[in-house]
Amino acid sequence: MRYYIICFNLLIISFTGCLHKNGDKQSAVNKQYEKSYKIASEEFSDTMINHFPQIIGDTFHVSLNLPKFEKKRNRYGFTVLFKTSAQKVENLSESLEKEYIEVGFYEKNSLIINHKNEIKSVTKKDSLLPLPNIPKIFESNNQKMYFSDLEMNKYKFFIINSAQGNFLGKDYLTDGKGLPEEWKNGYSKGIAINEKDNELIYWLEIW
Repeated sequence: MRYYIICFNLLIISFTGCLHKNGDKQSAVNKQYEKSYKIASEEFSDTMINHFPQIIGDTFHVSLNLPKFEKKRNRYGFTVLFKTSAQKVENLSESLEKEYIEVGFYEKNSLIINHKNEIKSVTKKDSLLPLPNIPKIFESNNQKMYFSDLEMNKYKFFIINSAQGNFLGKDYLTDGKGLPEEWKNGYSKGIAINEKDNELIYWLEIW
């Protein structure tokens, strides 16, 4: 199982550690996560990451791509994936379903950032829903996490907020390659839920 490794990725620098099962595991994991959150909070505004949890499960994967470390990257953002209890997943799913629209990763109006998309069938440009390219995010670092198409179909995506435009400053704008002109730059934040495996993904994606 990929969840026995706690991984933290900062741009092209990867830190990997392993915690043995003991009474201090939960505390140690959350301390690691707190460090990741603190780094993200120094770079991204509170409105961008205020949906992230304060406490997570007993294992997690984090990907951080920060503008100040390298300009003109394909993407920037903060993504955390972790397992938790079935009850917490169920409660969160019910809460999100009441407030936000559920989006499937492979729906025709899903706009996967930094991935070639077939958008010719979408009649309204403003109906495109930007989602993070989860498989690419976790495959592109040293965590060796590979998602199959079937695994992505397990997730329900809820976009908490998204908008078109420049949210990075001109020095950090991405080229928006492969994206429609109106979504060449922008941001998306939200939560993905895998009820079958009790997994949660929190994301902030800026490009």
